Amino acid sequence: MLKKNNKYYIEFIGAHGAGKSFLCKGIAKQQPLHSFNIIHPSNVRRPKLHFILSCPIIAIKNIKHILFVISYFFYYTKLKIINLKVLRSLLKMIILHQYYYRFNYDILLKDDMLHMLQRIVFKPKIEIETAFKAYFTHFSYLYDGLVFVCIDQDTIKERFKYRFKGKSESFKNIRKLIHERAFHQSKILRKVISSQNLTPFILVDGTNDLQMNSDKIISFINNKIIRK
Repeated sequence: MLKKNNKYYIEFIGAHGAGKSFLCKGIAKQQPLHSFNIIHPSNVRRPKLHFILSCPIIAIKNIKHILFVISYFFYYTKLKIINLKVLRSLLKMIILHQYYYRFNYDILLKDDMLHMLQRIVFKPKIEIETAFKAYFTHFSYLYDGLVFVCIDQDTIKERFKYRFKGKSESFKNIRKLIHERAFHQSKILRKVISSQNLTPFILVDGTNDLQMNSDKIISFINNKIIRK
């Protein structure tokens, strides 16, 4: 039995519709590492009032990271509603990440900051790869491991139709623009992740079945993170 002496955080990355949440939830449900409690945020019962009361203290303790994200958006991104929404989400994720440490788990699986980063509309002439590297380097201390879920554009289009079936055309058109930008920028982010040596990472095929990818990811967690 492996000694449990840490809380591990594994972030899942990939284009929208790649199957990141499906994988996280599936692995957490299976609990394949029987001596380790694996969770996804959907498993955490987070009392709203408790979270609200905890936010100010967590924000103060992480003020340098909050200021980094704000300055990052000021320097790299256009002033657009979508960027303001992403900024709000990233600031909330800084707080949430620290908040989750209070709960009982050994391994947290989540699609989080890097997933949202792919939505950004950058300023003209900004080298997106450089921008992604700057963000990842700053927050690499958070990650014990990274799982990049690869997917082709045709599969994403089919999943898009299924996911937003019944939605209005205006809604679909807005989401389509976001998904297409995220798909393009996910390829750049994949290059950044694949070329760095700060955090262990693995690439998986989002079209494979759950069990195949689950086995591959658990082997990666076991051998590259827990036993390292």
